[in-house]
Amino acid sequence: MVFNAVEQNVKRQGIPLCTQLATIEFAVLDLLGNTVGRPAGELLGPRINDKVQIYLGTRFWELRQQPPEKSLELVMQDLERTDAKAIKLRAGKGDNLGLDNDNAPGHTEKLVRMSREVFGDDMNLMIDGNGSYSVEGAIRLGKMLQDYNYYFYEEPVPWDWYEEQKEVEKALKLPMAGGEEEFGLHAFRYLIGNEVFQLVQPDLFYFGGMIRTMKVARMADALGLQISPHISSGGLGYVYLLQMLSACPSAGEFHEFKMFETYDANGTVIPVESKTKPFVSVDGVIDVPTGAGMGVSIDPDYIKTHKPIVV
Repeated sequence: MVFNAVEQNVKRQGIPLCTQLATIEFAVLDLLGNTVGRPAGELLGPRINDKVQIYLGTRFWELRQQPPEKSLELVMQDLERTDAKAIKLRAGKGDNLGLDNDNAPGHTEKLVRMSREVFGDDMNLMIDGNGSYSVEGAIRLGKMLQDYNYYFYEEPVPWDWYEEQKEVEKALKLPMAGGEEEFGLHAFRYLIGNEVFQLVQPDLFYFGGMIRTMKVARMADALGLQISPHISSGGLGYVYLLQMLSACPSAGEFHEFKMFETYDANGTVIPVESKTKPFVSVDGVIDVPTGAGMGVSIDPDYIKTHKPIVV
Protein backbone atom coordinates (compact mmCIF):
# COMPACT_ATOMS: atom_id res chain seq x y z
CA MET A 1 0.00 0.00 0.00
CA VAL A 2 2.78 2.42 0.94
CA PHE A 3 4.69 1.55 -2.23
CA ASN A 4 1.65 2.14 -4.43
CA ALA A 5 0.69 5.37 -2.68
CA VAL A 6 4.00 6.93 -3.69
CA GLU A 7 5.10 5.18 -6.86
CA GLN A 8 1.70 5.50 -8.55
CA ASN A 9 1.73 9.23 -7.83
CA VAL A 10 5.19 9.93 -9.21
CA LYS A 11 4.29 13.41 -10.47
CA ARG A 12 3.20 14.39 -6.96
CA GLN A 13 6.22 12.97 -5.14
CA GLY A 14 8.33 15.03 -2.82
CA ILE A 15 7.44 16.96 0.31
CA PRO A 16 3.75 17.67 -0.61
CA LEU A 17 2.95 13.95 -0.84
CA CYS A 18 5.66 12.12 1.10
CA THR A 19 5.45 14.18 4.28
CA GLN A 20 1.70 13.54 4.51
CA LEU A 21 2.21 9.84 3.89
CA ALA A 22 4.92 9.68 6.57
CA THR A 23 2.73 11.45 9.12
CA ILE A 24 -0.10 8.98 8.54
CA GLU A 25 2.32 6.05 8.70
CA PHE A 26 3.80 7.18 12.01
CA ALA A 27 0.29 7.43 13.49
CA VAL A 28 -0.69 3.97 12.18
CA LEU A 29 2.49 2.36 13.51
CA ASP A 30 1.90 4.02 16.87
CA LEU A 31 -1.69 2.71 16.90
CA LEU A 32 -0.68 -0.82 15.89
CA GLY A 33 2.15 -0.89 18.40
CA ASN A 34 -0.16 0.18 21.21
CA THR A 35 -2.71 -2.41 20.11
CA VAL A 36 -0.26 -5.32 20.31
CA GLY A 37 1.82 -3.87 23.15
CA ARG A 38 5.09 -3.66 21.18
CA PRO A 39 7.39 -0.78 20.14
CA ALA A 40 6.77 0.52 16.63
CA GLY A 41 10.30 -0.40 15.57
CA GLU A 42 9.58 -4.07 16.20
CA LEU A 43 6.78 -3.88 13.62
CA LEU A 44 9.47 -3.12 11.02
CA GLY A 45 11.76 -5.99 11.96
CA PRO A 46 13.63 -7.62 14.84
CA ARG A 47 15.32 -5.24 17.27
CA ILE A 48 18.97 -4.84 16.39
CA ASN A 49 19.93 -1.62 18.17
CA ASP A 50 18.91 -0.75 21.74
CA LYS A 51 20.94 2.46 21.82
CA VAL A 52 21.55 5.28 19.34
CA GLN A 53 24.71 7.40 19.35
CA ILE A 54 23.96 10.95 18.24
CA TYR A 55 25.64 13.79 16.43
CA LEU A 56 24.53 17.34 17.09
CA GLY A 57 22.76 18.76 14.04
CA THR A 58 21.69 21.95 15.83
CA ARG A 59 22.42 25.64 15.26
CA PHE A 60 22.46 25.35 11.46
CA TRP A 61 21.33 28.97 11.06
CA GLU A 62 23.90 30.35 13.50
CA LEU A 63 26.72 28.28 12.03
CA ARG A 64 26.24 30.05 8.72
CA GLN A 65 25.01 33.49 9.69
CA GLN A 66 27.05 34.30 12.79
CA PRO A 67 30.83 34.54 13.19
CA PRO A 68 32.43 31.20 14.09
CA GLU A 69 33.37 32.47 17.54
CA LYS A 70 29.73 33.17 18.42
CA SER A 71 28.14 30.18 16.70
CA LEU A 72 30.51 27.70 18.31
CA GLU A 73 29.71 29.11 21.75
CA LEU A 74 26.08 28.15 21.11
CA VAL A 75 27.02 24.69 19.85
CA MET A 76 29.05 24.22 23.03
CA GLN A 77 25.89 24.82 25.07
CA ASP A 78 24.17 21.92 23.27
CA LEU A 79 27.27 19.80 23.69
CA GLU A 80 27.23 20.36 27.45
CA ARG A 81 23.59 19.21 27.58
CA THR A 82 24.17 16.03 25.58
CA ASP A 83 27.87 15.15 25.89
CA ALA A 84 27.69 14.14 22.22
CA LYS A 85 30.80 12.72 20.62
CA ALA A 86 30.06 14.14 17.17
CA ILE A 87 29.02 17.54 15.77
CA LYS A 88 27.82 18.56 12.31
CA LEU A 89 28.79 22.02 11.05
CA ARG A 90 27.55 23.95 8.00
CA ALA A 91 29.65 24.95 4.99
CA GLY A 92 29.02 27.67 2.42
CA LYS A 93 25.81 29.61 2.05
CA GLY A 94 23.57 26.54 1.87
CA ASP A 95 21.73 27.82 -1.20
CA ASN A 96 21.85 24.61 -3.30
CA LEU A 97 23.14 26.62 -6.28
CA GLY A 98 26.63 25.19 -6.63
CA LEU A 99 28.13 28.67 -7.05
CA ASP A 100 30.70 28.51 -4.22
CA ASN A 101 28.86 31.21 -2.28
CA ASP A 102 29.65 31.89 1.36
CA ASN A 103 28.00 34.25 3.84
CA ALA A 104 31.29 36.09 4.33
CA PRO A 105 34.73 35.75 2.72
CA GLY A 106 36.67 32.95 4.40
CA HIS A 107 33.83 32.14 6.81
CA THR A 108 33.72 28.38 6.17
CA GLU A 109 37.48 27.91 6.20
CA LYS A 110 37.68 29.72 9.54
CA LEU A 111 34.82 27.61 10.91
CA VAL A 112 36.58 24.39 9.86
CA ARG A 113 39.84 25.37 11.54
CA MET A 114 38.33 26.89 14.66
CA SER A 115 36.00 23.93 15.29
CA ARG A 116 38.93 21.56 15.49
CA GLU A 117 40.71 23.94 17.86
CA VAL A 118 37.63 24.41 20.06
CA PHE A 119 36.43 20.80 20.26
CA GLY A 120 39.78 19.02 20.11
CA ASP A 121 41.23 16.13 18.14
CA ASP A 122 38.94 13.49 19.67
CA MET A 123 35.68 15.11 18.53
CA ASN A 124 34.08 13.63 15.41
CA LEU A 125 33.40 16.63 13.19
CA MET A 126 31.32 16.50 10.02
CA ILE A 127 30.12 19.26 7.73
CA ASP A 128 27.12 19.82 5.44
CA GLY A 129 27.41 21.95 2.30
CA ASN A 130 23.68 21.91 1.43
CA GLY A 131 24.61 22.18 -2.25
CA SER A 132 26.74 25.31 -1.92
CA TYR A 133 29.65 24.23 -4.11
CA SER A 134 30.76 23.51 -7.63
CA VAL A 135 32.83 20.36 -8.17
CA GLU A 136 36.04 22.38 -7.97
CA GLY A 137 34.93 24.26 -4.85
CA ALA A 138 33.73 21.07 -3.19
CA ILE A 139 37.05 19.30 -3.80
CA ARG A 140 39.04 22.29 -2.58
CA LEU A 141 37.11 22.39 0.72
CA GLY A 142 37.17 18.59 0.94
CA LYS A 143 40.97 18.52 0.92
CA MET A 144 40.96 20.97 3.82
CA LEU A 145 38.51 18.71 5.68
CA GLN A 146 40.86 15.79 5.15
CA ASP A 147 43.74 17.80 6.62
CA TYR A 148 41.64 18.49 9.72
CA ASN A 149 40.45 14.86 9.97
CA TYR A 150 36.71 15.41 9.47
CA TYR A 151 34.41 12.41 9.82
CA PHE A 152 32.18 12.93 6.75
CA TYR A 153 31.35 15.52 4.09
CA GLU A 154 27.64 15.95 3.32
CA GLU A 155 26.04 17.18 0.07
CA PRO A 156 28.69 19.69 -1.05
CA VAL A 157 27.12 20.02 -4.53
CA PRO A 158 23.40 20.48 -5.30
CA TRP A 159 21.49 17.41 -4.22
CA ASP A 160 20.55 16.10 -7.69
CA TRP A 161 23.99 16.57 -9.28
CA TYR A 162 24.68 12.85 -9.14
CA GLU A 163 27.50 12.73 -11.70
CA GLU A 164 29.19 15.76 -10.17
CA GLN A 165 28.85 14.31 -6.68
CA LYS A 166 30.60 11.15 -7.89
CA GLU A 167 33.46 13.29 -9.23
CA VAL A 168 33.87 14.81 -5.77
CA GLU A 169 33.71 11.41 -4.10
CA LYS A 170 36.41 9.98 -6.38
CA ALA A 171 38.73 12.94 -5.78
CA LEU A 172 38.69 12.67 -1.97
CA LYS A 173 39.60 10.13 0.70
CA LEU A 174 36.72 11.24 2.88
CA PRO A 175 33.36 9.50 3.44
CA MET A 176 30.57 11.29 1.59
CA ALA A 177 27.01 11.56 2.95
CA GLY A 178 23.76 12.63 1.33
CA GLY A 179 20.27 11.85 0.11
CA GLU A 180 18.03 13.88 2.43
CA GLU A 181 16.28 15.63 -0.48
CA GLU A 182 15.77 12.47 -2.51
CA PHE A 183 12.28 10.95 -2.75
CA GLY A 184 12.71 8.19 -5.36
CA LEU A 185 13.58 4.57 -4.61
CA HIS A 186 15.14 4.13 -8.04
CA ALA A 187 17.38 7.14 -7.45
CA PHE A 188 18.66 5.57 -4.23
CA ARG A 189 19.30 2.38 -6.19
CA TYR A 190 21.61 4.40 -8.44
CA LEU A 191 23.27 6.30 -5.58
CA ILE A 192 23.95 3.10 -3.63
CA GLY A 193 24.88 0.95 -6.62
CA ASN A 194 27.45 3.52 -7.77
CA GLU A 195 28.59 4.34 -4.21
CA VAL A 196 28.01 8.04 -4.75
CA PHE A 197 27.70 8.27 -0.99
CA GLN A 198 29.14 5.97 1.67
CA LEU A 199 26.44 7.11 4.10
CA VAL A 200 22.91 7.51 2.70
CA GLN A 201 20.49 9.85 4.47
CA PRO A 202 16.86 9.56 3.38
CA ASP A 203 14.68 11.93 5.39
CA LEU A 204 12.01 10.11 7.36
CA PHE A 205 9.44 12.75 6.36
CA TYR A 206 10.54 13.80 2.87
CA PHE A 207 11.00 10.17 1.81
CA GLY A 208 7.61 9.04 3.06
CA GLY A 209 8.19 7.26 6.36
CA MET A 210 9.91 4.30 7.94
CA ILE A 211 8.72 1.56 5.61
CA ARG A 212 10.18 3.20 2.49
CA THR A 213 13.32 4.18 4.40
CA MET A 214 13.82 0.56 5.46
CA LYS A 215 13.97 -0.39 1.75
CA VAL A 216 16.90 2.00 1.37
CA ALA A 217 18.54 0.59 4.50
CA ARG A 218 18.39 -2.92 3.10
CA MET A 219 19.84 -1.81 -0.24
CA ALA A 220 22.71 -0.11 1.59
CA ASP A 221 23.26 -3.15 3.78
CA ALA A 222 23.46 -5.41 0.70
CA LEU A 223 26.39 -3.38 -0.64
CA GLY A 224 28.14 -2.80 2.66
CA LEU A 225 27.20 0.88 2.94
CA GLN A 226 25.53 2.61 5.88
CA ILE A 227 22.42 4.67 6.51
CA SER A 228 21.78 7.57 8.86
CA PRO A 229 18.21 8.81 8.33
CA HIS A 230 17.87 12.58 8.19
CA ILE A 231 15.37 14.31 10.45
CA SER A 232 13.96 17.77 9.91
CA SER A 233 13.95 20.30 12.71
CA GLY A 234 11.01 20.31 15.10
CA GLY A 235 8.30 17.73 15.63
CA LEU A 236 8.84 14.28 17.09
CA GLY A 237 11.54 13.45 14.57
CA TYR A 238 13.95 12.07 17.15
CA VAL A 239 11.29 9.61 18.38
CA TYR A 240 10.65 8.28 14.86
CA LEU A 241 14.40 8.11 14.27
CA LEU A 242 14.99 6.03 17.40
CA GLN A 243 12.28 3.53 16.45
CA MET A 244 13.54 3.29 12.86
CA LEU A 245 17.13 2.67 13.92
CA SER A 246 16.13 0.01 16.43
CA ALA A 247 15.40 -2.33 13.51
CA CYS A 248 17.88 -0.92 10.99
CA PRO A 249 20.42 -3.47 9.68
CA SER A 250 22.92 -0.96 8.28
CA ALA A 251 22.86 1.90 10.78
CA GLY A 252 25.83 4.23 10.82
CA GLU A 253 27.84 5.09 13.91
CA PHE A 254 26.24 8.50 14.60
CA HIS A 255 22.75 9.87 13.93
CA GLU A 256 21.28 13.35 13.66
CA PHE A 257 19.82 14.93 16.78
CA LYS A 258 18.30 18.38 17.23
CA MET A 259 17.46 18.28 20.94
CA PHE A 260 14.43 16.86 22.76
CA GLU A 261 12.11 19.86 22.81
CA THR A 262 9.09 19.50 20.53
CA TYR A 263 7.13 22.62 19.56
CA ASP A 264 3.67 23.01 18.07
CA ALA A 265 2.67 25.52 15.38
CA ASN A 266 2.29 28.23 18.02
CA GLY A 267 5.78 27.73 19.39
CA THR A 268 4.52 26.04 22.55
CA VAL A 269 6.51 23.10 23.91
CA ILE A 270 4.45 19.91 23.54
CA PRO A 271 4.43 17.97 26.84
CA VAL A 272 5.87 14.60 25.76
CA GLU A 273 7.06 11.84 28.10
CA SER A 274 8.63 8.47 27.53
CA LYS A 275 6.41 5.58 28.61
CA THR A 276 9.42 3.88 30.19
CA LYS A 277 12.54 5.67 31.43
CA PRO A 278 13.03 9.37 30.69
CA PHE A 279 14.65 10.59 27.47
CA VAL A 280 18.21 11.61 28.19
CA SER A 281 21.54 11.67 26.36
CA VAL A 282 24.28 9.98 28.38
CA ASP A 283 27.72 10.31 26.83
CA GLY A 284 25.97 11.11 23.57
CA VAL A 285 23.86 7.94 23.59
CA ILE A 286 20.05 7.71 23.83
CA ASP A 287 18.18 4.52 24.72
CA VAL A 288 15.49 3.49 22.25
CA PRO A 289 12.07 3.64 23.99
CA THR A 290 10.75 0.20 24.91
CA GLY A 291 7.14 1.27 25.50
CA ALA A 292 4.34 0.36 23.12
CA GLY A 293 3.92 2.24 19.85
CA MET A 294 6.31 5.14 19.47
CA GLY A 295 7.08 4.79 23.16
CA VAL A 296 5.83 8.24 24.14
CA SER A 297 2.75 9.78 25.69
CA ILE A 298 1.46 13.30 25.05
CA ASP A 299 -0.27 15.02 27.98
CA PRO A 300 -4.05 14.42 27.49
CA ASP A 301 -4.86 17.87 28.87
CA TYR A 302 -2.70 19.41 26.16
CA ILE A 303 -4.48 17.37 23.49
CA LYS A 304 -7.85 18.60 24.81
CA THR A 305 -6.85 22.19 24.01
CA HIS A 306 -7.09 21.32 20.30
CA LYS A 307 -10.26 20.96 18.28
CA PRO A 308 -10.70 18.41 15.49
CA ILE A 309 -11.21 19.87 12.02
CA VAL A 310 -13.75 18.15 9.79
CA VAL A 311 -13.40 18.82 6.07
